[in-house]
Amino acid sequence: MKQRISLFATALCVLFATLSTPSRAQRFEWGVGGGANLSSLIGVEDTTPRLAPWVGVNVGYLLTERLVLGTEVAWSQQGTHCNPNEAGVAVDYNYNYVNIPLLIQWRLRVADTHLRVMAGPQLGIFAGGNYSFTAPSVVGEGYVSGRHEFDGDSFHAADFGVVVGGRCELLKGRLMLDVRYAMGITQTHDGISNTMGGYYYISVPDNRNSVIRVGASVMF
Repeated sequence: MKQRISLFATALCVLFATLSTPSRAQRFEWGVGGGANLSSLIGVEDTTPRLAPWVGVNVGYLLTERLVLGTEVAWSQQGTHCNPNEAGVAVDYNYNYVNIPLLIQWRLRVADTHLRVMAGPQLGIFAGGNYSFTAPSVVGEGYVSGRHEFDGDSFHAADFGVVVGGRCELLKGRLMLDVRYAMGITQTHDGISNTMGGYYYISVPDNRNSVIRVGASVMF
């Protein structure tokens, strides 16, 4: 796993070095952006998607008039809310990732606007997270609650996925509006179990990330 992360990071460094050469500056674009994630977890049933923010820096290189190679580094909050089960136990999964996609973008001209269709692989680096719960008390009325922080022993350090989406260029390319879908192809962990509050045995199934992302980037 560490070797795959190292190879991916090396490839990105080579890409940045190539794009930064002065002779190609006119074909180079970069920007800062942010927006919202609507995330869920494949493998966890009866959930409500989590709405959370993302922020990042993106770069691109125009290979041709119609083809762009792009990447970014984005801080992304993900996870989901698991609705109460038959026992009345509700769980919130709160994940943080640094996501680094590598995207091929195909530019299409529609009227006076350029639209881009994009796709490619993505590496997510786990940056911390937790799951919390509320459950009916078994020793009286009311509810009990608890929280558990994920650590390196229980959570996979890397999350590999695929991204598809679209981008609209506005204001002569100075403003980009994005809609993307990212689907994890590896498990976030191998299944976690824990007893909380001494009452309920909480089992967290292994799962994959599923994120719809919308946002805007200001380009320079």
